[in-house]
Amino acid sequence: NKEGVPISRRNSAPADADFNTGEFATWLDTTAGSPVLNLKGKDSAGTAFTRVVDPAGVVLNTQTGDYTLVLGDAGKVVRMNKATAQVLTIPPQSSVAWPVGAVINIRRVGAGSVTLTPGSGVTIPNRVQTSGADARTIANQYGEAALHRVAADVWELVGDIA
Repeated sequence: NKEGVPISRRNSAPADADFNTGEFATWLDTTAGSPVLNLKGKDSAGTAFTRVVDPAGVVLNTQTGDYTLVLGDAGKVVRMNKATAQVLTIPPQSSVAWPVGAVINIRRVGAGSVTLTPGSGVTIPNRVQTSGADARTIANQYGEAALHRVAADVWELVGDIA
C-alpha cells in the first residue's frame, strides 16, 4: 500500500505489521450481525492505532486500564472497560493543546468504578461540586459523562456522575 491509501477488508483485522507509517485500513465487520466500521493503521509518528466507529458515526476508543486523555480523544467516546477500578486523567493545557469547546464523552462499560482525575491545575466543575479539582466518578455501569473544555484547564463535567 502507498502511504495514506486505505485498504478494505471484511470481518478480519490486518496485523500491525501490515502497515507502514501513515498507512491505514478500513473494514466492515459483520460477524456480530450489525455492521461495524473499523479503522486500523499507523499514524504519522509510526504508532499503531485501532478505532471502532459506532453506527451513529462516533469513534469509540476502548481502554482496559488507567488512561490519560490525549488530543485525539476530542469528539470521541472513551469507553472504560475493566472489571476493577480505573482512573481517567484529564491532563493540563501545558501538556495537551486542547481547543476551547472540545468535548469528550466517557462511558463506563466495565463493572469497575471509573474515577475522573484532574491533572495539575485542572478543575472539573460539575453538579456535585461547582468548583475545585476533586476527582469524580461515573456513577453506574453503562453510565456516561461528558467533559466540555470551557477555558484553559477548566472542564465542565455533566452526566451520570457521583
